[in-house]
Amino acid sequence: MTEYLSTAETKDFNLTPEEQAKLAQCVNPDAGVGGDIKFDYTPEMQNQILNILWRHPDCLAQAANVLKPSYFPQELREKFCTLLFSYYKKYAGRPSKNWLVHQYRIGLPLSVEPKPKIIVFGAFLNTLEAAYEIELHERQSLLDLVQDFGRHQATRQYTLQLQCAATETKDPKRFDEIAKLRSGFQMPTLVMPPTLSSTWGDLVKTAADQADDWLLPNWSEFGSVTLFSSLPKLGKSTIIAELIASSMVGRDFYGLPLHQAPILLVDPENKEKTLVKRLTSAMGDDGEGKTGDWLFRLNAFPKPLTGDYLRKAIDDVKRATGESKVIVVLDTLRSCYAGAIENENDNSEMAKVIVPLKDLAAETNSCVILIHHNTKQADSYAGGTAILSSVDYWWNWQTERKNMTGTLTCWGRGDFTTPIALTFDPKTQRNRVRATADDDGGEVDGRLLAVPVVGSGVSQEHLGEVWGVSNMTAFRQLKKYVAEGLVEAIAPENRKAGKTLYRQTNQAEIAA
Repeated sequence: MTEYLSTAETKDFNLTPEEQAKLAQCVNPDAGVGGDIKFDYTPEMQNQILNILWRHPDCLAQAANVLKPSYFPQELREKFCTLLFSYYKKYAGRPSKNWLVHQYRIGLPLSVEPKPKIIVFGAFLNTLEAAYEIELHERQSLLDLVQDFGRHQATRQYTLQLQCAATETKDPKRFDEIAKLRSGFQMPTLVMPPTLSSTWGDLVKTAADQADDWLLPNWSEFGSVTLFSSLPKLGKSTIIAELIASSMVGRDFYGLPLHQAPILLVDPENKEKTLVKRLTSAMGDDGEGKTGDWLFRLNAFPKPLTGDYLRKAIDDVKRATGESKVIVVLDTLRSCYAGAIENENDNSEMAKVIVPLKDLAAETNSCVILIHHNTKQADSYAGGTAILSSVDYWWNWQTERKNMTGTLTCWGRGDFTTPIALTFDPKTQRNRVRATADDDGGEVDGRLLAVPVVGSGVSQEHLGEVWGVSNMTAFRQLKKYVAEGLVEAIAPENRKAGKTLYRQTNQAEIAA
């Protein structure tokens, strides 16, 4: 097809104006050829489209039914597109550079010296990787570009086929025959039919092939976003320092097995002296481990932080360490996205910040941890419900400062997690795990721990969302707690102006 196109493009057809009009009518009865060709797609633009398909599997999934390798009239682009679609149809993902080079090598004819060809193909892949990366929120515009390119190239190929047929036949009624070619021409579209799993067996088989990729089992995983919140100045950074130290030296995190990975700490707030002091305390007698090679800090960057900037930082960490997974800590959400967040209670505004982060985490196979603050009234994350609904896991740290104790809880997509009860040791400047949160060894009621012990309390609707249950189920559970004396219901002074709020009682503090 490539040779055909190059020949057709340079051939002089000398069609009459009447023939050209008839030809345009065959291509597009309504608008003619020009109705589907908006502008010329330069080599740089074609490289950008291929870069998009390679980096974003979801774009590749939609474009697989729209584009054809022959739409890229240059040998390297056509071959790359062929390999890309071949890999996607077989594995439903994106190929690595090594896989592409290997497949290109084995596809070369035996009569060709492979080394020069492979060097040129490798340089082409480097060019694609260096192409400008579009922001995640511009994805729809990007897909429109892919579709427009597909329509342009499909129309162009069809036009050339008609032109060749028109000049090669001597039949006076050639246009009647040529018009039959139109039956084989369809405008490509990104609209795809839904893919359904036909049987329970299909679902089970697909699930069996999806291996767990935990950072901490049921607490956080790679390719996801975790929100970690507490009241200000009550020890979030000490817990994060413990997480970093655990990954650096290869130990458990408060009794949870941890998958080691390099750390990218995005921290525009803390001084270097403060960070070194915290991490030194957290490492304790275990030494520095891989800190010298695996800990990277991003301190100075244009605010608000952009997806493209963060992606490049993650890629730099991967290149420097040779690792495919990265733990990304943003300390804090407010400071990293200053200028992008004006009102944390605006769900639309917060979704625009966090949803692209979820896409980025999935695409880079990173575990992104967002450090955030709780409200003093409820001791729960500050902001609208879109924050919690947009993340995959939520860690909440509630403390009793006077007793130097606290409880770390987790709600997320995994199985139920037992809260971790911690006690701060002033001598080592670290938290240690208490035996249980119940002195009698009984089970900790995870739902009860979500009810604050201080402040004005939280509403039934808020707790229902945190527990992941309906309002009626939340009401029944709270009614049970109130009857047991573990929770108190605080009625508003004016029932028309407010809702009943709930807070733990002193009896609940003694029980747990």
